[in-house]
Amino acid sequence: MNVRGRLALVGAAVAAVSLVGAASADAAGTGMTRVTFVVRPTAPVSTSPVALSSKVKPNPVVGTTMPTGQVCFYDGASTVPIVCGTLAPSAKGIAVVHVKATLAQGVHTIHAQYAGDANYAARASKPVTVTVG
Repeated sequence: MNVRGRLALVGAAVAAVSLVGAASADAAGTGMTRVTFVVRPTAPVSTSPVALSSKVKPNPVVGTTMPTGQVCFYDGASTVPIVCGTLAPSAKGIAVVHVKATLAQGVHTIHAQYAGDANYAARASKPVTVTVG
């Protein structure tokens, strides 16, 4: 599997990754996507919810079809999602999801996982470390 990734911290925790590889068993699609997400605020406290926003961008677009389905956010190697949200259409063929979650105090390694659909394969973002005070 070829993996190209980028991680930047500019006012928010941001992760972006472009993956090329086999589709998961859950998704029939083979189109590639780029999954990114943002965690705000970057230094949350355990009593306040954090905003988790994810974008799923086709790479390249399969016709005029936009990615559909869900994005779930996971902490570390856990198979139980923190929270999931349904993608909504946005500009330039990008699908987005915005959700909120409360994280316990401590260090969390969060990643977004796009479930895939009939046109696009499932993909995950690179993890981002968030420290909750």
